[in-house]
Amino acid sequence: MPHRIPDDIVPKGKAIYEGLRAQLEQTDWGKFAVIDVYSGDHEVDTRDAEATARLLSRRPDAMTYGIRIGDTVAVRFRRPPLLGGEAAVDDQLDAGDV
Repeated sequence: MPHRIPDDIVPKGKAIYEGLRAQLEQTDWGKFAVIDVYSGDHEVDTRDAEATARLLSRRPDAMTYGIRIGDTVAVRFRRPPLLGGEAAVDDQLDAGDV
C-alpha cells in the first residue's frame, strides 16, 4: 500500500521556508534546507541527506520538508517511522507539483 503525505506538510513547510528565505538566499544559495514542519527547526547543507541526518539526530520524529534554497524544483518530504519500527519512506516531487 502506498504511503500518503499528510496534507499539512507542504503548506507548513512553505510557510516556514518563506520566513527563512531572505536570510538563507543571501548565505546558502543552492544548498538544501530541510525543515521539521512541526517544530520549525531546520538544517542546511550542500547535500540534502546530510542536512536531513543532522536534523533527525536532534529530532528523530521530525516530519520534514526539504527544498533547494533559491530554486523551485527540488522538494522532499520525510515521514517518521511508523509504529512497529517500519522504516520511513521519502517522497520527492517537483515544486510545481505541490
